Amino acid sequence: MTMSVTEQPPARLEAQQTRVFQPGMSGEELLAVSMEACEGRGVSDIQFRAKRPIYVETNHGME
Repeated sequence: MTMSVTEQPPARLEAQQTRVFQPGMSGEELLAVSMEACEGRGVSDIQFRAKRPIYVETNHGME
């Protein structure tokens, strides 16, 4: 394939690596992972409870 000087190959989007909860994470790390997961999803409320799932309220309801 021949390309001119001004032409550029299509940009490749790098897959964003998703962090997940891991045993032994600090509270700060748990909160950071939660915030990253909620970013851009219209989250209005997050409920953390000991030994329970994390409840996330979005504009689509409770998830």
